[in-house]
Amino acid sequence: MSEEPRKVLIVDDEKRIGELIRSLIHWEELGLTCLGLKTDGEMAWEAIRKEHPDIVITDIRMPVMSGLEMIRNAREEGVPVDFIVMSGYQEFEYAHTAMQYGVESYLVKPVDEEELNRCLAGIQRRVHKEMQLQEANRTLKEKAETSEWILKQNFLQNIIEQKETADQSAVDLEGEIYRGVDIKLDHIDPRNSNASQERFTTENVKKIIAEFLQPQVGQLLVCDKDYMHIYALCCCSEESDRQFGESISSLLLQIKEYLRIMDQFHVTIGIGRAKRAFSEIRFSILESYIAVCNRIIYGTGRLIWADSVYLGDNDEWAEKERLIRQKILHDADALTSEHIPSYIQEIYGSRSELEKVNMSAYYEGVDQTIESFFGHLGVEEEAREKLQKKVQNCVHHCHRAVQLSELMSQFFQECIGSAKEAMESQLVKPVRMAQQYVEDHYREKILLEDVAEVVGLNPVYFSALFKKETNLNFSTYLINFRMEKAKELLTSTNDTINVIASEVGYPEQKYFSQQFKKVVGVKPVIYRQLHS
Repeated sequence: MSEEPRKVLIVDDEKRIGELIRSLIHWEELGLTCLGLKTDGEMAWEAIRKEHPDIVITDIRMPVMSGLEMIRNAREEGVPVDFIVMSGYQEFEYAHTAMQYGVESYLVKPVDEEELNRCLAGIQRRVHKEMQLQEANRTLKEKAETSEWILKQNFLQNIIEQKETADQSAVDLEGEIYRGVDIKLDHIDPRNSNASQERFTTENVKKIIAEFLQPQVGQLLVCDKDYMHIYALCCCSEESDRQFGESISSLLLQIKEYLRIMDQFHVTIGIGRAKRAFSEIRFSILESYIAVCNRIIYGTGRLIWADSVYLGDNDEWAEKERLIRQKILHDADALTSEHIPSYIQEIYGSRSELEKVNMSAYYEGVDQTIESFFGHLGVEEEAREKLQKKVQNCVHHCHRAVQLSELMSQFFQECIGSAKEAMESQLVKPVRMAQQYVEDHYREKILLEDVAEVVGLNPVYFSALFKKETNLNFSTYLINFRMEKAKELLTSTNDTINVIASEVGYPEQKYFSQQFKKVVGVKPVIYRQLHS
């Protein structure tokens, strides 16, 4: 994209000379445009203030307001304009004064065309270099700010993930008190998730957090994590921390107002306890996460302070969860689902028991149960990962215990049902293949061992599987199929019994007739007479 031409104002009390100056300038070549011609200093000064020329070419001596006064006014008011002054030989002292006002270019009348354009070109080169330098400085500043932002992001993420690399030297933290905050967004309908909508909403909420909290707390670090958790580390002064409750309440209202427009998300904010030592920052962040996890008990749309929730151990509950998880996995192995809802409700849906549970362990336990469940279900790896991710995303957006247990139960039952159907389909497949083989080769000699080899199973296992699915031994099925074909030929053709016997896989007519009578009840000849 080309730059806009820079504007030039010409000022001379002799209009003829002003027009001459205009005709001498190489406008297009220099990237300039003429703003106009003024014949006294006062008119020129008004034009400078209102129309903002980039360059003014002016005579020094003029009526009403001299060129020197005009230049002095511009410098005193800090107007960014370059001046080129013109004067006769006898007016050099005036030119010298103009130089004291920072005027770099001085032309002696009558003005030489080449010298005038050389002055203008010099100004253009200098301005271009200044613009390049400003752009370079701006780019460097942006890179520095971006690098600092990335460092802060990584620093906060390392704290959240409890990594040892979360070193204070990575960022310059200011403040006397540190507070971790977890702003959690939940889908109103946990099954209704959209990745692009989640990213868009998360970014906008992060902007609201930064714009609102930054002036309140001093230094602020913000990053987002899985399942629409947005973490903020607030580095507060004593005074700002005393007002933190009011600030965070106002932030909650701001986010609610934004989310109300979409009507797709709930928001809950968990607040960790105030810490004074750098080494304790991670504990405040963890406490904020535990606090916000308690929305499963107390509901969404509110502030939950770490001081008001259980932060202790979970040994008793964890043992109960382990035992019930074993029952769930046993049913997954057996592909039975009738008891799944009661198991899940017992451990994840009982609000009275959850009030004595550290809720970070609650969601960790949910994740472990889901992961173990899909591992035991024996689903193909790629499909398993996709299903597991879908279920975990849903439950991490649940904001009521009963809702979470119902969703887990539905998903688990659906997955067991699908796995059972898939297994049954796999069992039926060899039988269907064998039936198709019979249909294609019934005229030929067929042995059970040959068909078992075709479908890739042990003959004994294949024989048992075939009988289980069809209620017939394979040999009986083969005979019945051949006899059905024989009946069709007997009623639709005039072929001899010998020919028909050969057509359905019996080289000997006598044996064919015996088998036909045994299966159908009459000899082939009689059957033809009865159905002709």
